[in-house]
Amino acid sequence: MTRSGRVVRFVVLASFFALPAARARAEESAPALEVVKLKPAATAEKLTPIDQEVDQVLARIADKETDEISDKTDFDRLLELEKAAVPRLSHVLANANGQYDQRWVSARALGRIGGKESIKALRGTLTNDKFSMMRLAAIQGLKDSNDAGSFDALVTALNDDAMVV
Repeated sequence: MTRSGRVVRFVVLASFFALPAARARAEESAPALEVVKLKPAATAEKLTPIDQEVDQVLARIADKETDEISDKTDFDRLLELEKAAVPRLSHVLANANGQYDQRWVSARALGRIGGKESIKALRGTLTNDKFSMMRLAAIQGLKDSNDAGSFDALVTALNDDAMVV
């Protein structure tokens, strides 16, 4: 073994045995640690009973196993909920990661229910959604709502670059 190899080996062994003493000195001079409790990164959404019902109805409508008559009955149920369903339908429509079928049905239901909040959600989707089929659903919803104030948004949509809008 060369002399430099012995020196390196000596330094490594010396630091290994000196480690407990150095650690003890560091612990004496270090401030006491404080335990900090962190909040969970993602908390579950608290859904109202109406929100839960809207989610269940949308899930049934999106189910490929259900027949068209059942889907129509479920859609009518959304319309019966009226304004109470609007916040949840708006949330589902705005969720870019949501299921396409549920977002489409939400847009159509919002258009049929109508009202300021529904129109606001539909206009937001029409102007901001990256998915062209959702912009088309928003157009259908705005058409269903018969809102004269949406005329400018609909005219702007005529210049949409997507083939389907």
